[in-house]
Amino acid sequence: MAHLERLPDDGNRYEILHGELLVTLLPSNGHQGVAMRLARRVSNWCHDHTGWATRAPGGVYISETTWLEPDVAVYPAPEYDDLPWQQMPPPVLVVEVLSRATRKRDRHRKRPAYLSHGVGEVWLIDKRSRFVERWTVASELKDYYTVAIDQRGYDLSDHPAGVEQYDMSLLVGDGGSVIKSLGREKAIVMGQDWGGAVAWSVAMYQPQVVEKLIILNLPHLRGLRRELAANPLLAKNSQYARNFQQDGAAKTLTAEGLASWIGRSVPSRRRAE
Repeated sequence: MAHLERLPDDGNRYEILHGELLVTLLPSNGHQGVAMRLARRVSNWCHDHTGWATRAPGGVYISETTWLEPDVAVYPAPEYDDLPWQQMPPPVLVVEVLSRATRKRDRHRKRPAYLSHGVGEVWLIDKRSRFVERWTVASELKDYYTVAIDQRGYDLSDHPAGVEQYDMSLLVGDGGSVIKSLGREKAIVMGQDWGGAVAWSVAMYQPQVVEKLIILNLPHLRGLRRELAANPLLAKNSQYARNFQQDGAAKTLTAEGLASWIGRSVPSRRRAE
């Protein structure tokens, strides 16, 4: 955001999407005319019915690496509330007027970013065909839902005895079985850290059940093994994982100790809970 604020005020539209700078040239008179007429009508409706704020163009601050500027935005805040962009609530509505240069970006990149970060509705207006696409979170995700599983050995899942019962091949089989039990042939599989190792393995050994693979905080297992063998610093920083594999390691874990990993922004009693 700091770099964005230093860009020239030359009439072009500057946005950041996941760290990538997006530059849109000054829109045509027809584009601006559609946006301004719509903004006036939406603003009048909000003034009469809700008191919400309308901005044209608007601004949607998602993070320091994502700032988007739709043609029109409606915020669930008083019209004259002088909040900085970073403190504004997510808009209940954003409108993008499609143009030849921005059509793909608006539809396939900005629209999902809006809806995945709290924007209520997205309207895409095609002034040539006089057509409006209306997107909501429900319409965007109507064919998807999230399943977060407790793997074997965790919480209410089964706790089979014996180290051999936790072999990676069995964990992979569990993942495939969950997908099939939900009546699906494929799924978008996501794993983080240790769960990422299982997700990588599901994709490698049961690729037929993986539509897409999303990994957070874990490289490919072959790369991880290479670095553990050749990188002393990584081996040192990963020693905690080896410690967990020692006999009686679970006895050293307490709710208070685990809660300390979360940070001090949450009261200690809440963290322990």
